[in-house]
Amino acid sequence: AMMIFISLLLFLYINFKIDSNILLNYSLVFFIAVAIVSGISAVQEFFTGSALFWPLFISEARHPDPRLSGFFYNPNELGFVLIVGVLAIFHFLFHETSKSKKLIFLLLLIFLLVVLIASGSKKAIFGFFLGIFFYSFLYLFFIKNPVHLKRYILKSLAYLTVFCLAVLYLLFFAIGFDEFFLLIGADVGKLGTLSGRTDIWQSVSVIMQNAAIYEIIWGHGNDYFLFYTTRSAHSAYIQLFIDYGAIVVLCILCFPLFTSILYLFKSRKIKNHNAIATLAILFYIYISAVAESALLNGKTSSYYFILILFIMLLPQKSRKENNEN
Repeated sequence: AMMIFISLLLFLYINFKIDSNILLNYSLVFFIAVAIVSGISAVQEFFTGSALFWPLFISEARHPDPRLSGFFYNPNELGFVLIVGVLAIFHFLFHETSKSKKLIFLLLLIFLLVVLIASGSKKAIFGFFLGIFFYSFLYLFFIKNPVHLKRYILKSLAYLTVFCLAVLYLLFFAIGFDEFFLLIGADVGKLGTLSGRTDIWQSVSVIMQNAAIYEIIWGHGNDYFLFYTTRSAHSAYIQLFIDYGAIVVLCILCFPLFTSILYLFKSRKIKNHNAIATLAILFYIYISAVAESALLNGKTSSYYFILILFIMLLPQKSRKENNEN
């Protein structure tokens, strides 16, 4: 499916001279469409007990978790798709001038946020706050055009710290930590260990104690962590490191990072504001990969990750060049 979608984008790019800015706009609309369809499947699941869009989708077994998951089976996968859609809609809502379109985007945003809360995905709910913050950071970076970049980044980190402290205050004192997560259907008993993830990650030190140098560099082999622990690593970086080694982890981290930095400064130069939404989504994927196998999930994250990098690598044109074309 991803190969077909990328081939279509490449066809448009080559035959109609459409640059990456416009392709990115199409992709953001695609992300929103996927989020809306996924949200509708969750609503159907709420009323009927199963998520089935006959004949487009085959129903899966109902996830034992009481939270809504739609046809993804896992609430966290639904939450990821919804967050990407929310960030894209927020971007269009923020830049739209038509009042009627603003109202449509606002209603869609409210709908996706309600479904997001119903999914009870802690990663997605916290990811929403971080994604919106990173979006605002990039937007100010584009508009304000700061000369002293280091000072600007330090100020932004200070604002992020204050923002996180405010969220923590709301959770622990104003609303209550347990009460909030009980409200969204989470298992409060598992929160102290990140839903058991820290228990799983303790296996890393055991594996590394008996690892040879070449296994640290090149890994132990495909799905070794799953074979050794019989459980998912729940961290893309840990799974990549154990299975494929330090070289692959560095490549996965460095190549997209350098590509994103180059894309950021090029987009800023030609005033391509759509790049802000792209980088915010990519940032969310990177952060979610810390506590989830986000970069290795063929259903959701990997598709978005590959597609965004593909668009970033295509040449960009300024608005003036696009108008001339």
